[in-house]
Amino acid sequence: MADLTIHPGVLPPGYEFRGLLGTGSTGWVALARQTALNRDVAVKTVLTGDSAGSAVRRLEREGRVLAGLNDPGIVRVHQLLPARSAVFLVMEFLDGQSLQTATDTRTHTAEELLIVLAELARVLSVVHSRGIAHRDIKPANVMLHPQRGAVLVDFGLARLPPARASFRTNVGTPTGTPLYMAPEQIVQPGIDDPRIDYYAFGVLAYHLLLGSYPYPISTVAGILESHRVGRPIDPRQVCERLPAVAARGMLQALDKDPARRLAPADLVRRLRAVPLDAWPRLQPTAGGAGSPPVVHDAASATADDDDDEQATPALVRPSPRAPAGATSIAEHDPSWVGSSVYRPHRQSSRRLLTILVACAIGLLAGLAVAALLLR
Repeated sequence: MADLTIHPGVLPPGYEFRGLLGTGSTGWVALARQTALNRDVAVKTVLTGDSAGSAVRRLEREGRVLAGLNDPGIVRVHQLLPARSAVFLVMEFLDGQSLQTATDTRTHTAEELLIVLAELARVLSVVHSRGIAHRDIKPANVMLHPQRGAVLVDFGLARLPPARASFRTNVGTPTGTPLYMAPEQIVQPGIDDPRIDYYAFGVLAYHLLLGSYPYPISTVAGILESHRVGRPIDPRQVCERLPAVAARGMLQALDKDPARRLAPADLVRRLRAVPLDAWPRLQPTAGGAGSPPVVHDAASATADDDDDEQATPALVRPSPRAPAGATSIAEHDPSWVGSSVYRPHRQSSRRLLTILVACAIGLLAGLAVAALLLR
């Protein structure tokens, strides 16, 4: 088969190439016509060479995750087709716009965005009830379908409970999109707790409704550090009309402690209780839809924890700074922010201590053997 990175029109027999939907570092997604059933489908593929072995495993895992889910708010998978030089994941083609596009163009009202958030919260409850963590919640991974509403896509980084021991984890390799990563994803890259999606959902809700991000940072390293130890900007510094209960809900969704973090459905209930005229009227993103605040393609903007890929830096615009003299909720009610630094559970600390003790014993044993040999 031809080199797919040069000739993206090469598809398995029975599929006609219609156009390119997206590209990544190891493959691409194409719009294709499945001739036997006379329907449009999306075909996602990665190369099968040694350098893309982890990407192949990621695509196969995505197929397995989607095959076990059946919900109108989740993209459907049709087939997983291995080929000589590639693997193809055939999925339904969703004819609509991404939430990223809606975010850039600001064509939706606060009322419509709250409906989208409610739909996405429901979908996440279904995903989490199966013990699955999506691990890459962001606007580019949500499609707005005319009939089905918000549809969650791209489960390439999702983790299934039975697979927790099946994939090698590289210590120190963050997994996810920097703008939406929970602090525990940064400190413990292999974590698969669904509550990391709570945090990403909190960032998403904050950005959709307020038009800025919780942290005024413009570099990837700064964003990761802010997620880990920073204090998010009080939503009422961005929108003074916002009721305190809604602002507290947004901050609680971003709590450093997963156990204190507000679930998406609970956050949505608080946000929908806010009068619609209290939300700010947002303007289109500067530069239009062509200048998103983060790289859209998960293949290039993220790194998987079972390979040696490193996260590709994403271009990020800083959030507007809080107005001078504004008062933070955290100053009066620090319990809504929780600890200022994310700390792993004791189990992780004990594991690290065990490793250090084992290394020390090994070193002492080596020194003892060397001393005997030198006698």
